[in-house]
Amino acid sequence: MTDLDGRRRYVSTPADGKTHDAEALRASGILDHLPPDDLLDDKGYVGLDMLTPTKNRPP
Repeated sequence: MTDLDGRRRYVSTPADGKTHDAEALRASGILDHLPPDDLLDDKGYVGLDMLTPTKNRPP
């Protein structure tokens, strides 16, 4: 995890390659130390109370 200036803030142990990013984040324990609403991420993390872009609704 990096801050908005690109500085490394947290490094977790590796997860298996088949592990979804959101599951790896939960397993890392970082959410026990940082409030999720302070975190900015991509659409793969929707539902974790982080700041994420909105998904497009199907037409």
